Amino acid sequence: MKVLFDYQGLIQRIGGVSRYHVELFRNFSDDIEAVMPKILSDNVYLSQFGISHRSIELPVDNKKKQNLYKAINILQSRMYLSANNYDLFHPTGFNPYYVGKSMKPVVLTVHDLNFFKFPNMLPKSDVVQDKMRRCINYADHIIAISEETKDDLINVLDVNEKKISIVYHGIDQDLIQSEEKPLVDAPYLLYIGGRNGYKNFTRFIKAFSIIDEDIHLVCTGMPFSHEEKELIETLKIGNRVHQMFVSDKELNNLLCNAMAFIYPSLGEGFGLPILEAYRCGCPCIISDLKCFREVAGNSAHYFDPKDVDSIANTIKETVSNKQCLYGLKEDGYKRMKLFTLKKTAEETEKVYHRVLGK
Repeated sequence: MKVLFDYQGLIQRIGGVSRYHVELFRNFSDDIEAVMPKILSDNVYLSQFGISHRSIELPVDNKKKQNLYKAINILQSRMYLSANNYDLFHPTGFNPYYVGKSMKPVVLTVHDLNFFKFPNMLPKSDVVQDKMRRCINYADHIIAISEETKDDLINVLDVNEKKISIVYHGIDQDLIQSEEKPLVDAPYLLYIGGRNGYKNFTRFIKAFSIIDEDIHLVCTGMPFSHEEKELIETLKIGNRVHQMFVSDKELNNLLCNAMAFIYPSLGEGFGLPILEAYRCGCPCIISDLKCFREVAGNSAHYFDPKDVDSIANTIKETVSNKQCLYGLKEDGYKRMKLFTLKKTAEETEKVYHRVLGK
């Protein structure tokens, strides 16, 4: 079976969406031939695993470069679509350039509906909503990455339940142990990634300010904004809060040595960082979201993400109990085994065969 993929989810330099698709390519059985134009991309995972692509020697954040990438990639994708030399099309994003142009069935992965659930917290929500609606309505079948995403598709966009299959993300099962010196010489909690609106960072940092003064907080990702710096100083925790931009290796070091990973988001589609924490033996203290419970089960401690006291008290009660932290670590190892990359690929293949009636 030839499955055509396009450029969309693979032009980000790093990120969960691109990693998801690259791991599909690597774990499909011999029955699936993944077909993709030789796209223009600076994606780290394409390079890491030797997947054919091209790049231009200009800064990654150069706007003209990104626009050129997009224009050429769309042109190439349309050429592949019109050539009709494939059995099924699996677009990797929500640019509707292909709507009405695929002569074969379309399977679309939907990771979350946050642009519908948190429109005031994300940029250009109305534009993104329109694009998503067009792509979702055009798809012959949809892969939802969690029960929560499936429920949102049904309740928010009125998608027919029969049109949706749930396929969970997977993760490499090799455990990670950092034998190098810890990057941070203090007991700390770890916060990873974006801090915009629905990520709930402001409420979390207020909760952190009432936690034991001996515990530090490490935040990876972009430097703090002016507003975040002001809030941190107002709360008088500047000496305990640290921002770091780290490599994958350094992130593993942070996860392996943290007291716990904190995930205070108001909404997500899955929760892959939870599995990444488990892989490093890091206990998880996270928002009480349906999709997080799908991932973590009883292998994490949960708080109400809208309640500062709930966040603070859950963290304090967990990190003060060494036996509890050890139990969460061991339970995390076991839970992770339920989410393999091979299983994700196998379940995706089943969707393809079902759509094609094979």
